[in-house]
Amino acid sequence: MGATLAICLAQHYLGIYQKHLRNQYDDKGDPVPVALHLDPEEWKRALEAGVRNSLANGISIKSLALLLRRFDAMPRRPKWTGYFLPGAATDLDSSERMLEMEIQFFSDK
Repeated sequence: MGATLAICLAQHYLGIYQKHLRNQYDDKGDPVPVALHLDPEEWKRALEAGVRNSLANGISIKSLALLLRRFDAMPRRPKWTGYFLPGAATDLDSSERMLEMEIQFFSDK
Protein backbone atom coordinates (compact mmCIF):
# COMPACT_ATOMS: atom_id res chain seq x y z
CA MET A 1 0.00 0.00 0.00
CA GLY A 2 2.83 2.38 0.82
CA ALA A 3 4.46 1.99 -2.59
CA THR A 4 1.10 2.58 -4.30
CA LEU A 5 0.63 5.80 -2.35
CA ALA A 6 4.19 6.89 -3.14
CA ILE A 7 3.52 6.48 -6.87
CA CYS A 8 0.25 8.43 -6.59
CA LEU A 9 1.96 11.21 -4.65
CA ALA A 10 4.69 11.34 -7.30
CA GLN A 11 1.98 12.03 -9.86
CA HIS A 12 1.11 15.12 -7.80
CA TYR A 13 4.55 16.57 -7.17
CA LEU A 14 5.69 15.87 -10.74
CA GLY A 15 2.71 17.91 -12.03
CA ILE A 16 1.15 14.92 -13.79
CA TYR A 17 -2.05 14.97 -11.74
CA GLN A 18 -2.64 18.66 -12.47
CA LYS A 19 -2.18 18.06 -16.20
CA HIS A 20 -4.96 15.43 -16.17
CA LEU A 21 -7.28 17.13 -13.68
CA ARG A 22 -9.98 17.74 -16.31
CA ASN A 23 -10.30 13.94 -16.68
CA GLN A 24 -11.05 13.44 -12.99
CA TYR A 25 -14.70 12.45 -13.56
CA ASP A 26 -16.55 10.56 -16.28
CA ASP A 27 -19.73 11.75 -17.99
CA LYS A 28 -21.86 10.41 -15.12
CA GLY A 29 -19.81 12.28 -12.51
CA ASP A 30 -18.13 9.15 -11.21
CA PRO A 31 -14.45 9.47 -10.28
CA VAL A 32 -11.93 8.13 -12.78
CA PRO A 33 -8.38 7.16 -11.78
CA VAL A 34 -5.96 9.75 -13.14
CA ALA A 35 -3.57 6.91 -13.94
CA LEU A 36 -5.90 5.79 -16.75
CA HIS A 37 -4.97 8.96 -18.64
CA LEU A 38 -1.19 8.79 -18.25
CA ASP A 39 1.02 8.22 -21.24
CA PRO A 40 3.85 5.67 -20.88
CA GLU A 41 6.48 8.33 -20.12
CA GLU A 42 4.37 9.94 -17.37
CA TRP A 43 3.78 6.54 -15.82
CA LYS A 44 7.49 5.70 -15.94
CA ARG A 45 8.43 8.98 -14.23
CA ALA A 46 5.83 8.51 -11.47
CA LEU A 47 6.69 4.83 -11.02
CA GLU A 48 10.41 5.50 -10.69
CA ALA A 49 9.98 8.46 -8.33
CA GLY A 50 7.51 6.53 -6.17
CA VAL A 51 9.67 3.41 -6.01
CA ARG A 52 12.77 5.46 -5.10
CA ASN A 53 10.85 7.22 -2.31
CA SER A 54 9.40 3.95 -1.05
CA LEU A 55 12.75 2.21 -0.88
CA ALA A 56 14.45 5.24 0.72
CA ASN A 57 11.82 5.16 3.47
CA GLY A 58 11.93 1.44 4.13
CA ILE A 59 8.71 0.58 2.27
CA SER A 60 8.78 -2.70 0.38
CA ILE A 61 7.70 -2.76 -3.24
CA LYS A 62 7.48 -6.54 -3.54
CA SER A 63 3.76 -6.80 -2.74
CA LEU A 64 2.90 -4.16 -5.36
CA ALA A 65 5.14 -5.90 -7.91
CA LEU A 66 3.30 -9.16 -7.19
CA LEU A 67 -0.08 -7.44 -7.53
CA LEU A 68 0.92 -6.03 -10.93
CA ARG A 69 1.96 -9.51 -12.06
CA ARG A 70 -1.48 -10.81 -11.04
CA PHE A 71 -3.08 -8.06 -13.12
CA ASP A 72 -1.02 -9.34 -16.05
CA ALA A 73 -2.60 -12.77 -15.61
CA MET A 74 -6.14 -11.38 -15.95
CA PRO A 75 -7.74 -11.97 -19.35
CA ARG A 76 -9.22 -8.46 -19.12
CA ARG A 77 -8.37 -5.95 -16.43
CA PRO A 78 -11.33 -4.46 -14.53
CA LYS A 79 -11.57 -0.66 -14.45
CA TRP A 80 -10.58 -0.47 -10.76
CA THR A 81 -7.07 -1.68 -11.62
CA GLY A 82 -6.53 1.82 -13.01
CA TYR A 83 -6.00 2.97 -9.43
CA PHE A 84 -2.83 0.88 -9.42
CA LEU A 85 -1.67 0.86 -13.03
CA PRO A 86 -2.44 3.06 -16.02
CA GLY A 87 -3.92 1.63 -19.16
CA ALA A 88 -0.81 2.67 -21.14
CA ALA A 89 1.49 0.52 -19.00
CA THR A 90 2.05 -3.18 -19.09
CA ASP A 91 1.87 -4.93 -15.76
CA LEU A 92 4.85 -7.16 -16.29
CA ASP A 93 7.12 -4.35 -17.52
CA SER A 94 6.20 -2.18 -14.51
CA SER A 95 6.75 -5.06 -12.10
CA GLU A 96 10.12 -5.91 -13.64
CA ARG A 97 11.22 -2.25 -13.53
CA MET A 98 10.31 -2.00 -9.85
CA LEU A 99 12.33 -5.10 -8.98
CA GLU A 100 15.31 -3.85 -11.03
CA MET A 101 15.19 -0.57 -9.12
CA GLU A 102 15.09 -2.42 -5.80
CA ILE A 103 18.20 -4.45 -6.70
CA GLN A 104 20.00 -1.27 -7.81
CA PHE A 105 18.93 0.58 -4.67
CA PHE A 106 20.36 -2.03 -2.33
CA SER A 107 23.49 -2.56 -4.49
CA ASP A 108 24.35 1.12 -4.05
CA LYS A 109 24.24 0.90 -0.25
